[in-house]
Amino acid sequence: MKKHINLLLKISTLVIIALVIVIIGFRQGKLFNYSFSGNPTPQKNKQTSITLEDAKFLFLNAATISEDALKQVVVFDKANKTLGYIISSKPYSDSLVGFAGPVHFLIGIDTKNKLTGIKLEKNNESPGYLEFIAKQGFFEKLKNKSVESVINDKIDAVSGASMTTNAIIKALKQKTAEYNKTIIKTKASNLKKKITDGLSILVLVFALLCFFTKYFKKFRLALLISSVLILGFLNGTFISMFLLQGWVQNGVPFISQLVLAIIVLISIALPVFLSKTFYCNYLCPFGAAQELAGKLTRKKNPIPYSKTFVMRHLRETVFFIIVLLLILGVNFDLTNIEPFTAFIFVSASIVAIVLAVIFIVLSVFFNKPWCNYFCPTGQFLDFFKGFKKKSLQQ
Repeated sequence: MKKHINLLLKISTLVIIALVIVIIGFRQGKLFNYSFSGNPTPQKNKQTSITLEDAKFLFLNAATISEDALKQVVVFDKANKTLGYIISSKPYSDSLVGFAGPVHFLIGIDTKNKLTGIKLEKNNESPGYLEFIAKQGFFEKLKNKSVESVINDKIDAVSGASMTTNAIIKALKQKTAEYNKTIIKTKASNLKKKITDGLSILVLVFALLCFFTKYFKKFRLALLISSVLILGFLNGTFISMFLLQGWVQNGVPFISQLVLAIIVLISIALPVFLSKTFYCNYLCPFGAAQELAGKLTRKKNPIPYSKTFVMRHLRETVFFIIVLLLILGVNFDLTNIEPFTAFIFVSASIVAIVLAVIFIVLSVFFNKPWCNYFCPTGQFLDFFKGFKKKSLQQ
C-alpha cells in the first residue's frame, strides 16, 4: 500500500513538473524550440525585420535601406550609392544552442565583400557571456575580414565562453557561405573538445561506478578532485537553472553539447527510478569543491537556526521564487545567482565569483551550505525523487 502511495506521489510530482515547464515555456514564448507565436517553423525566404537603425550600426554612412530582387537588404548612403548588404543569422541560428540558447545577429557586408560588423539581436543566451565575448574583442576582430576568409579560415572561440562563441562562428560561416554562394569546407573536429569531452565521460562513468557499487566508494576523494578539475575548471560542464531554463525554451542541444545532455538525462532518470540523488552527491563540481573544503576540518558546526522552519525550507523557497518569476515572465540572468560559472572565472560575473568564494569558505566550517540550503538546481533535481523526508546531503 505504501509503495502504491509513493508511486502516485511520484507520478503526481512529475505531472506538476511537466505542467510548470509548459507554463514557463508558454510565458517565455517557446517550449523546446516550438514557438507559441503561431509561426513554429520560420519561413525559409522570410527576411527578419531589419531597421535603418541596424543599418547605421553596421554602416556609418547609411541613409536608406531596401530589399532587392534576391530578398537581400541593401544599404545606401545619401547619394543613393550602395554601401553593402545586411544578412541575418536567422533562421539557421535558431537550431544552434550556445550555453543555454541560440544567439541571433545581423552581419554587414560591404561592396568589397568584407564584413563591416556584427550586431547582436534579441536572444536567449546569457548576457554575461555575450558581454564577455564583446569585451574580448571577438566582434571587432571580424571587422574588415573578407567573406572568403570567414568561410574558409579557422576562427578561434573565446576561452571562457566557448559554447556561445562556437554557436556564433557556425552560424556566421553558414550564412556568409550562403551569401557568397559557396560551400563550407568540412574540417576535422576540434581536438581539444574531443579530449575534454572524453575526460568528462570518464568522470561520469567513475561517478556511476561510485553510485552503484560499494567498492568504488573508497575512491571518493579521487572522484571529488576529478569533478572539480575536469568538469569544473577544464570543461565547464555543470547543470544550472539558467541552463535548464534555456533548454526548456530552445530544446536540448544533443549535437553541440552531447556530454552535458547525457549528464542531465542521467541526473533526472536515476532519481525517478531509484529515488536516490546522483548529480548533487556524485558529479556536481561545486558540490565536490565544498566537500573538499570541508575536509580541512573534521568537526562541522551546525548551521544557525538549521532546525527552524525557515532554514529547513529555504532551498525550496529560493527555487519557488525563481519559478514564480519565470512564470510571471520576468527575465533575468540566472548565472548571477548560482556560483557554478565561477569555474569559468575569466567570463564569470563578480557576483558569481563572490558567491562561490563565500560558500567555499563557509564549507570549511559547515556541511555544504550551498547544496543544503540554497541551491535551486539541486532542489529541482530532488523533486524527481518524489516527496520524502528532507535530509542533508553528505
